[in-house]
Amino acid sequence: MLKSLKIRRLRGIAECAIEGLADVNIFVGKNGSGKSTVLEAIYLASAWVEPRDPAHGVWKLDYLVSRRVGRGNWKELRHTLWHKQKTDQPIEIETEIGDQHLTFKVFHPIDDPRRALWLEGKWHIPGTQALSSYYNYALNTYLGDKMRFIEGLQRQPIPDWLENFLSKTYLIDAQFYRNYERLEKVIWPQLLKSRLDKEIVELLKDYEPDAEDLTLAPIDGSYYLMVKFPDTVVRIDDLGDGARSALFLTSILIGVENTAVLIEEPEIHQHPGGLYTVLNFLLNVAKRKKLQLFITTHSIETIFITKELAKQNNLYFKLFFLERNAQGVVDVRVLDGVNLDLVKKLGLDPRLLYVF
Repeated sequence: MLKSLKIRRLRGIAECAIEGLADVNIFVGKNGSGKSTVLEAIYLASAWVEPRDPAHGVWKLDYLVSRRVGRGNWKELRHTLWHKQKTDQPIEIETEIGDQHLTFKVFHPIDDPRRALWLEGKWHIPGTQALSSYYNYALNTYLGDKMRFIEGLQRQPIPDWLENFLSKTYLIDAQFYRNYERLEKVIWPQLLKSRLDKEIVELLKDYEPDAEDLTLAPIDGSYYLMVKFPDTVVRIDDLGDGARSALFLTSILIGVENTAVLIEEPEIHQHPGGLYTVLNFLLNVAKRKKLQLFITTHSIETIFITKELAKQNNLYFKLFFLERNAQGVVDVRVLDGVNLDLVKKLGLDPRLLYVF
């Protein structure tokens, strides 16, 4: 489990430190407080082991640059990831994962998204006079003096559990919900192999009670994921927004274990009843699959439903309130109980405090 996280010089965050992370972590705060950037920092660290995002089929650093507005890539617009676009110092992501203390750095001069992320350390490079300060695990490459790449040396060992935790980390955001072809061609076939699709069908019935099954079917030379009904079939493209986003989210979750899942605003497109359905599925899977959850939200329903479901599943829950000052320093407070004044400050609806 990720126990702590420190971020320096990433997007709007000049500095942020979060300690005592739990099984289920929710981040709240005003727009621009740094919530999404916290998720991006964890996602960025995961690229050290797996630089390519299997859900999107692109390099993770490319995705970080483009995901908010849907354009650009690392080579062209990487400076936009730096706080105030000041690229003279590297972005730093300091983590404590299990018993491993790891500090990752991202260097602006490197235009290859596979090579820009490095683990800080002290490794001797045979045949040279200097000690290497940085190592890229995915490419088994060292970064020597003056940004010199040294490849093909002995790979530095890391525990299998740590490799799995980092390599399987998923970021689920608004862009993800529109990537239909990736779901159909990459994710869904993997679920079918283990018949995990059965659980997705059961969840879908909360939205479409007459749904019988899901299948891939050919239409005009392409394959589409279709919902079977007693008298017809419907493309997932044509489902309601709530049902479609629930299907995407749960399809990712059911196929991973022993890792972190990063979710932006799970309440998008969800009626409160649908939100409960999704979060109930999410927390149950997190318990079974040993997933550590990181969730951003502006919804008071999400906060209270998640808190109650975490309690029911015996998962440790924490609510973090983020507030960023003009210098980009983020103050992080743990909320043991949500009081009325704070709820008002967050712009949430205090009428819903009685729900749980």
